[in-house]
Amino acid sequence: MLNVTLLENHEEIRKNFNAKFVYTQAELELYNKDLIESCSAQGYPLEFSRLLLWSKMPYYQAVSFDRALAFLKSMNGDVYAMSEPPGEHNQGFGLQNVHGVIRMDAVELADRIEYEWYEVYQITEDSPFVEHLLPDDLYVFDPSMAHLLVFTHENDFWDLESTQPMVAAKSRFCMCEGFPLPPAASYEELKAAIAKSPKPNTVLTLELSYALKGYFRAFTVCKRLASDRKGYEYWFDHAPEIRYTSVEGLEQAKAFYEDSLLIVAADPTVRFEIHSVKHTPTI
Repeated sequence: MLNVTLLENHEEIRKNFNAKFVYTQAELELYNKDLIESCSAQGYPLEFSRLLLWSKMPYYQAVSFDRALAFLKSMNGDVYAMSEPPGEHNQGFGLQNVHGVIRMDAVELADRIEYEWYEVYQITEDSPFVEHLLPDDLYVFDPSMAHLLVFTHENDFWDLESTQPMVAAKSRFCMCEGFPLPPAASYEELKAAIAKSPKPNTVLTLELSYALKGYFRAFTVCKRLASDRKGYEYWFDHAPEIRYTSVEGLEQAKAFYEDSLLIVAADPTVRFEIHSVKHTPTI
């Protein structure tokens, strides 16, 4: 049984939350001027009242779904969790669709998030109905608002939700503020890590977080001998866990080469993290 408390002062909490973490309309127009002009030019102007809260926030650090869960599990005691406000998006808590703020233990909330948004994908069609407590977009913070975690409904592989749902769930876009992150690696350090191995078939696993573009991706960088056998070439595979059904699909997925990576690295909101460098045996 989940121990969930619906807070009576949710309107005051939401007001303080917005003041702390969310742009006003004037701030959004000031800091996102280029984006707003671009959207208007393409025929879909941004309406402030219709935007989700996380799309009206500054560019907090994008993190993986797994890391956001780990951060939440590291918090002590109870935390607050807030849904979107009532209105345009109609997201609330539970079957009664309550639009408010709840309080519950951080670890229990993390377990519930993991269950509803990750493990539930493993449930077969003949399993019992799963009662959903959580809305599609969730804002988690401590009472002092020193720490923020944003779990959004966006994922980078929405087209795989029906065929490979675990891949889609793992790529869910999340953001954090107030949590310690390991040192980021520069583009030069990334290139040096790839280049220092004298062997082909060196696999480098790294994380790239795109706060600006609104998604998180893990890349696998593979180094192999070039076709002329005189140098090396690199494949940047953005989803090595995907089961491709054709050679064409595989080649298209791996068409992310060094020049593209350099362009991505020029974006100041991109963060590289090198997790490991390992050799794969030559088959």
